[in-house]
Amino acid sequence: LARWREDPSRSERLVFVSIDKHPVAAADLRRALDMLGAVDLGPCARADLDALCVQWPLPLPGLHRLVFARGRVVLLLAFGDCVRMLPRLVLRADAVYLDGFSPARNPDAWAERTIRATARLCRPGARLSTYTAAAAVRRALCDAGFDVRRVAGFGGKRERLEAVRGPLHGAAKRDARAAAGREADAGGSDRRETDAWGADGREAGGLEQPGPPAGGQEREAAAPTDGPPCRDAIVVGAGLAGCAIAVALVARGWRVSLLDAGDRPLPVSAGSAQPWLAEHLHVAVDDNPLARLTRAAWSMAGGAREALSSGAAGPCGMAHVADGTGVADMAGVMDAAGVADMAGAMDAAGVADAVDAAGVGATRRRIGRLIIARDDDERARLHDGLARLGWPSGFLSVVDAETAQRLAGIDGLPAAVWWPGGAIVDPAERCRRWLADAEHASPGALTFIGNCAVARIEGGTDGVGGNGVTRSTDAKDGTDGTRCVPWRAFDGQGRERARASVMVLANAGAAPELAGLSSVELQASAGQSTRLRSVPLSGLRCVIGGDAYVLPVGDGEVLTGATHRIAPAPPAGAAAPIAEGAFEADGDDRANVERLRRWLGGLTGSPREPIEAAEATASIEATDAVDITEAVDSIEAADSVEAVDSIKAVDHHAGWRFATRDHLPVIGPVHDEAAMRVDPGPWQRNDRLAWPLRERLYIACGHGGRGLLWSTLAAELLAAMIADEALPIEADLARAISPDRFLRRRLRRGAR
Repeated sequence: LARWREDPSRSERLVFVSIDKHPVAAADLRRALDMLGAVDLGPCARADLDALCVQWPLPLPGLHRLVFARGRVVLLLAFGDCVRMLPRLVLRADAVYLDGFSPARNPDAWAERTIRATARLCRPGARLSTYTAAAAVRRALCDAGFDVRRVAGFGGKRERLEAVRGPLHGAAKRDARAAAGREADAGGSDRRETDAWGADGREAGGLEQPGPPAGGQEREAAAPTDGPPCRDAIVVGAGLAGCAIAVALVARGWRVSLLDAGDRPLPVSAGSAQPWLAEHLHVAVDDNPLARLTRAAWSMAGGAREALSSGAAGPCGMAHVADGTGVADMAGVMDAAGVADMAGAMDAAGVADAVDAAGVGATRRRIGRLIIARDDDERARLHDGLARLGWPSGFLSVVDAETAQRLAGIDGLPAAVWWPGGAIVDPAERCRRWLADAEHASPGALTFIGNCAVARIEGGTDGVGGNGVTRSTDAKDGTDGTRCVPWRAFDGQGRERARASVMVLANAGAAPELAGLSSVELQASAGQSTRLRSVPLSGLRCVIGGDAYVLPVGDGEVLTGATHRIAPAPPAGAAAPIAEGAFEADGDDRANVERLRRWLGGLTGSPREPIEAAEATASIEATDAVDITEAVDSIEAADSVEAVDSIKAVDHHAGWRFATRDHLPVIGPVHDEAAMRVDPGPWQRNDRLAWPLRERLYIACGHGGRGLLWSTLAAELLAAMIADEALPIEADLARAISPDRFLRRRLRRGAR
């Protein structure tokens, strides 16, 4: 990283991928780096080391993305055995360093299959270096397509190997040609992006355009021009996902037009904005794709966005983590204190009071989450499964009832699973801060176009043919006469509102229809949460999740919910998501309170007892215990009428969810479904054939009740795809959320 900073001809971005089977613990890393304290490393190197320690992940299997230099340098850590991890990586490396200890001591790292898997990830011309000069390694490299030579070694090594990836053949050559076509689409520039083991190396850039107004301000689209710049993008939809995707692209040097039917990003209609959202981790004893994906998204959420914060930038462009105790730090606190005294450790770390201490301006507060099973059988299965998985205590831990009650600050809870890294987020403030930081870092790169309900899109393969690229002898913005065919967005009146070389559809339920994906069927459901003022819950210090959820929002108030009602979806492109008849405000408030009463009452073994503690209900003028549903029946205005002395429905927040049948999001490039339905035979006979794509068109939708996590995942995954970087998740997980998965299943069944 220091060498990259010192090099005047350095690449614009650097992605460094490292595979480690036995990652070091955060505390050990800090201890080792502290030994360098006496060495004069300079302020930038010291800041880099501090950032490395703060971001260092827990030793969980999979990929972990760490960012440096304001997002321009990415360290992608792959925790796991190289034999298993190499086939799961998606990247095209410019340089490779093999450092698997001695071939005699660690033969799997030097086996022929490992070398072949490494070669598959390299571009033609990629350079490889290793300290060994073993004959078996030389032969394996030659067989994998490398041109190998022996050179003088370092230190006590007489010789070592250097190699260059030769031309590709067969399927690998076809894949490289397809990738080259995508690079040509990206245009030309004097800036270059590289991966040290990982991807970019693409010439990028294009025609300059007058800078738009400050990000977040509405404006009409610029007049259409011939030959659009090839590092510009349209993002349709300015919700959490759309804002996250736009900011991720801006961080990579792209110019983005952000379109939405509302008059501002994350439009706030009366009663439709949730003040706080809780990150929702899926825990499964078989660690299925949904569990792995939520874990990956949570890992990204902790650092990727904060690293772009201009307000927290250090002297070397480093951003300091400012969202409370980091996951690595919390792991150290918990490991040092032990599970038995976890609540005490939380108090000592100041995390228990995070809701009050974080301040009004905080957009992400790590306050932890207790995961409570529905019954004793589910609790036993979950606890046994976690014991088999062997996760570190800093990630998930089984806690007894007493510890759970101390962590939550309320009585009556059973044994539970404690997730200390769980956070709550203010979505509106988070989007506002993302856009402001993007504007500060890259003035004029992000333009918001409001009151623009996109009704139709054109471009890419539409009327062009196979790969979305036209050939022209006089084209000047691509190589070999290639020219990007722009994507264009039109409103309901047929007016063109924006055009760009890449388009991302992130407008919730309307996205599949705009993309022409009839196989992607989203189920719309109306949901409402209720904000309460409750004496016995006023001391709640963390999120509690199970059959229902409840989270503290400050000032003695809690948020609970949410209802789930299947209802006709709102009109595509509608600015206000509330459809008449979809929500029953008072009825949904009663349902939320009743479910909370049953849930917490059932946990204490008294399902018919009201939520209020005995001392709180003593003031109610009734000889018998009052059922809380009777009290809530008296609520006439959900935002102001106090039901009883100790509980008050302060407000409610309603909105729509759009989810898929398999509960996974839809994130990735859009395939040409219309072309495939004409003649599906080849793909029915061979599932491994490449699918035709609508070039440079991407989609992110179907986020359901996990919008926080899926938005971060969509942003980093799509930005990596568009910029041709190493993907931040494994290949099998990318396939699991690909938009083409539904049509693939139909074709396997012989249906169109």
